[in-house]
Amino acid sequence: MSLVFSASVNANNEVEYKKSIDNIAQEIHAISQNINANKKALKNEHDRLFETEKNLSNLRKSISLTENEIIATKTQNKQLSKQLETAKKSLKVNQKALSSLIESRYKNANPDYVKTLLNQENPYAVGRLSNYHKYFSDAFQVKITQAKAQVKEVDEINEQYETTLAQLEGQQKQYKQQQSALEASKSKRAKSIDKLNSKVTTSSEKVEKLQKNRSRLNSLLTKIAKQKEQLRKIEEQNKTPTKATRVLVKGGFIKQKGLLNYPVAGKHSRKFGSRLEKSGMKSEGIFISTNGNVSVKSIFRGRVIFAEFLKGYGLLLIIDHGDNHISLYGHNDALYKKVGDIVETNEVVALSGLTGGLKSAGLYFEIRNNASPVNPGTWCQ
Repeated sequence: MSLVFSASVNANNEVEYKKSIDNIAQEIHAISQNINANKKALKNEHDRLFETEKNLSNLRKSISLTENEIIATKTQNKQLSKQLETAKKSLKVNQKALSSLIESRYKNANPDYVKTLLNQENPYAVGRLSNYHKYFSDAFQVKITQAKAQVKEVDEINEQYETTLAQLEGQQKQYKQQQSALEASKSKRAKSIDKLNSKVTTSSEKVEKLQKNRSRLNSLLTKIAKQKEQLRKIEEQNKTPTKATRVLVKGGFIKQKGLLNYPVAGKHSRKFGSRLEKSGMKSEGIFISTNGNVSVKSIFRGRVIFAEFLKGYGLLLIIDHGDNHISLYGHNDALYKKVGDIVETNEVVALSGLTGGLKSAGLYFEIRNNASPVNPGTWCQ
């Protein structure tokens, strides 16, 4: 009884825990939407690019889901095909046995059975004939029942197989449409990037763009500070044993100074504190150029506190590592984690990319102590 009660309590705790996390994620999503919003929809090329990149991200997710569905349906079709073949073979064997039984009945049955039975000429013969006919009747009934069940099974499997074939055809058609939409969206993005690059030519325009991007990021970090604290408290109160209980150990991150790995391998084409072209502003993080899309890894265990688009940074992931330190991963093509997720050191959390207006793939990476950017080079090797 106590074990059942304990399991029930743990299940309730897990449900409440997930509900709390989801509520905070919705709050953060609303904050993100508000920061990214414009008073006039799509008023400039930056806004159009932002919408295009969001559409691209959604298309990639849809394509990934469709690909998985196609694989699953093909696997199901293969299994059903084998089941259908086995069921047909079993039915064929049973039909053959039924034919043999009927043939044997007519070969061995005494045509004078009824006469013998009525005249009572030989009681022993009557007994044997009665037993024989009962045996045949029982065996025949068993085979008939089996055959009916097998026919039904074959029909059901065949129907299911035809349904999955139609499903696969629909999925493949959807996949082609998604691929066409993806290519169109990529083309639209490329044109938007070219327009932006041709427009942002002066130093003042460059400064204005960077200031707006930084303002959005700082505003985001300020506004989600409350949700970040709520997440921490929920983890502390969560009575369901999970790896979350050991994530934000006090002093854990501080001890890692100089020992952490960078989230991706690649050339540091922009260094911390370096002067940015045309603007003269200093970089608050580093940019690591990647050869196409590569896996992005968390530098240390922690909790995801943001996983959405942010103008200027594309698909952005932010992880809270405790000790008032967070890490930021920008310009991703795909995010594999959501708000509230616990990640481990060197766990893959995203896929580097082009979002946020890049022309070549890479990752923007920051480490912050409270709100202040710090040099990743003092933490990573």
